[in-house]
Amino acid sequence: MKTEYTISQIAEKLHITTNKIRFYEKKGLLTPMGESQNRYRKFGEEDIFRLETILLYRSLGLSIEAIQNILQCNKKENYLTHMQNQWMAVNNEIHRLSEIRKSLEMVLDKVYEETEGQDLEKDFLKIIEQSNLLCQVKNEWKDQWDFDGWARAYDEDVKRDTGALKIYENYETVLQMVFEEVENFQRKDGKILEIGVGTGNLAGKFLQNKYHIIGIDQSRQMLAVAKENLYAEAVCVENGRIQAVGTLDDVMQYKTDGDEMVDLQGKTMLPGFLDAHSHFVGAANAMTQCDLSECGNFSEIVDAMKMFAEKRNLSKDAWIVGCNYDQNFLEEKRHPDRYVLDEISHTNPVLLIHASSHMGVVNSKGLEIQQIDEKTEDCPGGKYGRIAASFSTTARKRVYGRKSVSCVSVKTADDIYGGADAAYRGSAENVCELWRDYGSGWNGRKTVV
Repeated sequence: MKTEYTISQIAEKLHITTNKIRFYEKKGLLTPMGESQNRYRKFGEEDIFRLETILLYRSLGLSIEAIQNILQCNKKENYLTHMQNQWMAVNNEIHRLSEIRKSLEMVLDKVYEETEGQDLEKDFLKIIEQSNLLCQVKNEWKDQWDFDGWARAYDEDVKRDTGALKIYENYETVLQMVFEEVENFQRKDGKILEIGVGTGNLAGKFLQNKYHIIGIDQSRQMLAVAKENLYAEAVCVENGRIQAVGTLDDVMQYKTDGDEMVDLQGKTMLPGFLDAHSHFVGAANAMTQCDLSECGNFSEIVDAMKMFAEKRNLSKDAWIVGCNYDQNFLEEKRHPDRYVLDEISHTNPVLLIHASSHMGVVNSKGLEIQQIDEKTEDCPGGKYGRIAASFSTTARKRVYGRKSVSCVSVKTADDIYGGADAAYRGSAENVCELWRDYGSGWNGRKTVV
């Protein structure tokens, strides 16, 4: 059963007055789902969502007429038209208020700097007249070339070059010459500013070659077309590799019989999100180690490591390695030191790798093999943790070693390959999936156009 609300309930829910809701009803923006037996208006969840949408648009300053038009036609082009018009109105108002602020600041400066005999009123009028003149110039400026009206047809007109002067005869050649001239600077790390970017034809050449370019244009319609042109229409994927990106006509040249066509219906295509920070060999190595993530204290760590060594039937000189301990979740709320690890073994070297994989703890045998003692200086880029012994009055320090794991050779190649095989089997399934409802473009090894 659908939930129904009265006008008072909706007003309270959205923190507005009932008069405001009635006003939107009167303007045709909102229509109640019906009336109850006592003739009270009834509203549903869809009405609440529509009212929230109206309030959002009003907060952006959109007129009732504009909102009504958007609600009746929710196509992309219609949204862009209204939002761009509102942006221009807001931007013009910001400029107008900015000029007023400058005028007030200049007036204040004149007052502070007033000298005897100075005609302040005359100075004030001069400041205000200058400000008004500047605003008048901005308001009366017109695009003599009508670039807004020309934007959609501009590229086709350039190709045809129908004008008597034939100014676009060498258009593509000139664009290429400009690009090559910039290339000669060999400064891809810098930023390029193109003033008068138009429909983005020159900008596109730089973007295709990994440049960072910023485009400015007097015409918002030109900028809108540039954004559309700089977004690819289609992509061709073959055997997991992107073969071509560009317009639909460009990409269709790669189509052959049997290729799969996927129409994303205007949605955005995203690549398969494969985690590039997986440390695959590290994951394989971890599968040959004792997982300590479930241990709650030192005692459980010692027991888990002893059981691990026994089950693996490790030799007396083999490293016993555990991973994924986190002192924040241990009862002791501190890192285990070498004395705790000595309870695991006095004969085997023992290494515990922190959950962050950026530090570890070694027992006495491990420190001995690595030739680390209280006199050892910190290794480059790392640090050995040193804790003063609480049971001794001497200056002896305990070393619980933040030593790079890469310094400890713990596994053979066969061990790593075995772990890698297990890691692959565990992670290869369901790595990526095609979510066509959301416009994702990952499609395994199939061609996507």
